[in-house]
Amino acid sequence: MATLFVFLFLASLVVLVVGLIKPSWVIKWGQKRGRKQVGLYYSISTIVFFFLIAAFAPPVEKTNIKADKSVENASITTSTSTTTPNTSTSTIDSVVSSSDPNLSSPLNEVTNSNQTAAQASVVSPTVSPAANQPVKTSDTPQLFKVTKVVDGDTIEISTGERVRYIGMDTPETVDPRKSVQCFGKEASNKNKELVEGKEVRLVKDISDKDKYGRLLRYVYVGDTFINLELVKQGYASSYSYPPDIKYQSQILQAQKDAQVAKLGLWSACDGTQAVATTTVVVPQATTQTQGSNGCDIKGNISSGGKIYHLPGCGSYDKTVIDESAGEKWFCTEAEAVAAGWRKALNCP
Repeated sequence: MATLFVFLFLASLVVLVVGLIKPSWVIKWGQKRGRKQVGLYYSISTIVFFFLIAAFAPPVEKTNIKADKSVENASITTSTSTTTPNTSTSTIDSVVSSSDPNLSSPLNEVTNSNQTAAQASVVSPTVSPAANQPVKTSDTPQLFKVTKVVDGDTIEISTGERVRYIGMDTPETVDPRKSVQCFGKEASNKNKELVEGKEVRLVKDISDKDKYGRLLRYVYVGDTFINLELVKQGYASSYSYPPDIKYQSQILQAQKDAQVAKLGLWSACDGTQAVATTTVVVPQATTQTQGSNGCDIKGNISSGGKIYHLPGCGSYDKTVIDESAGEKWFCTEAEAVAAGWRKALNCP
């Protein structure tokens, strides 16, 4: 019906043109048949036609508008999918479901293709498998597996080298020149318990190897300081060999504590074995009375620390100075004290 009124409105335009040229052809009644009357009649008819067209026009299909908007929203949402791809997909699906069903299929294809392109253009923040592993640096300690325990203070590691614990000593069990000493087997068994088959960390002091080619090291299993632990539990005694004396004060204190508590060899052997292992026998013929610098105060380094001896002190004659090991000769007591040495207790 609306189409008919539109057709009649267009026809009235033709009538208007004719009426303006020849009013008498259009107006057949009334006394006034001029162009004004033609324009008046046309204006009235135009208003009537507009009302009739509006009244009989079919309702506008809103689904088409929604569909157009859904496509627009889909493109906008997809453009932001680089940050929230899952949200964009759900937004597009919700728009499509509320639009014309006939548009859902091609729209889904557009959505899927756009989403795939967006995901391809985004570098996902994936974590490398190595990111959760500790980064190895030059400071990362190297671990060695203990393949054999030789005795209480010597082990063999996976490289085939032997390692001699420094700062301490245990009774002998494998020295062919000596018989098995008191508490030697117990110390060896304890060492096996602490390190055999385990991975150890080796820490060097000053010297690298001893005269037998063994590595001189402080040994750790995790946070356990094995050298100190053996002394602390009474399986070993403090034994310093300069210049490797970094932890000697701790080891010596551990020995004193074990002696007081009568642990291990300090009870089983009455302490005599441990004392023997730290004693250096010096022939009387080699008694030193003066250093190469002409000074006569002996600066000795022992398990008790840095001690200087004056001529006439109880241990002066039997104390031998090894300058290659860091020991020194001093000309005055003030010089010795300034260098970090203390006076021997048995000096007058």
